[in-house]
Amino acid sequence: MSMNISKILLAPKILLALIGALLLNACNAPVDAPNLSAPSFTDKPSFAFDVAEIGFVNEYKPDTNAYHVEKSFPTPPEKAIENWAHDRLYAAGKDRLMQVVITEASVIGQSLPKKGGLTGSFTKQPSERYTANIGVELRIYGKNSGLSEASVRGKTQVMRELQEGATPREREALFAEMTRDLMNNLNKTLEDNIQRYFSRYLLAN
Repeated sequence: MSMNISKILLAPKILLALIGALLLNACNAPVDAPNLSAPSFTDKPSFAFDVAEIGFVNEYKPDTNAYHVEKSFPTPPEKAIENWAHDRLYAAGKDRLMQVVITEASVIGQSLPKKGGLTGSFTKQPSERYTANIGVELRIYGKNSGLSEASVRGKTQVMRELQEGATPREREALFAEMTRDLMNNLNKTLEDNIQRYFSRYLLAN
């Protein structure tokens, strides 16, 4: 009889020990790191242009009255645009100049009002909204010419909201996702416009 009582008394202790071990393993389980890598387009073929050089011009000037957060991005929009140009554009000619002109590269943050009442008290709400805009113009200049022979443009906007209580890691992940979406959209627009309007300047790879 005593053996049965001992087994009964030990059973809850063993169960608690097992639960504790499971909880400890759960706490020590590695958390998947967010993908903060810069967008890459090296998997796509580059455009070989009949130009001798490709240069960069940054015409974007931030609005000093707005709450800019683009410098907080893992890959700021300006850098993402430069990376895209290195991945997709190739100078294969003997004269002419191409300029990659950054006309817009802003991300504006805005605090959102919190809803009141029971709904606001018991549910997580968006606390911040981020609106990103990027714009690029590709210009081709003849030799010793100050006027462009041809140009194409591309621009896009992405908007996202961040939930209240978000961690710095979650904010970074959101910013990285916005950059990827921006550049994928821009890549599609410029790719279409290059094929449509720059065909006379394209060379076979």
